[in-house]
Amino acid sequence: ATEVLASLLIKMCDRSAGPRMAKEALKYAREAANMASALGDRPAEAKALYLTFCAKMYTEASWRDGLRYAKESALMYAAAGCRWWQGTVLRTIADWAALKGQGQDGLPYAEEALAIFREIEEGRPKRMGWEASALAAVVGAHAAAGEE
Repeated sequence: ATEVLASLLIKMCDRSAGPRMAKEALKYAREAANMASALGDRPAEAKALYLTFCAKMYTEASWRDGLRYAKESALMYAAAGCRWWQGTVLRTIADWAALKGQGQDGLPYAEEALAIFREIEEGRPKRMGWEASALAAVVGAHAAAGEE
């Protein structure tokens, strides 16, 4: 329940709810991470850590301040074999790095997400756009770094 509440509050931040709402989301995301950890539910913990990262970004924290949560989330998803979620977290890291003016720092995450989504979509008769989304993150990272 706390994970769902954190997710809803973050969605409200997507709609310009602001840092105050993000602080509430952060509180619930941390609570969800603690509960998932205590239960040994690694995928739920990974999601809660991802939400912690997103909430921190909306609280106007520095990119590096939230990065450790996202990196830990991506590692947990990788260990659980959840490649789509791993790629999503990595792409989100790159997107936030670009938004926070750290595009060059986000580039390795964007490139790793691109490799994951290419692997997932390879051979699929109908592509889902994940590869394109990651490629956009690569381009965004280059642009934010001031590269042409």
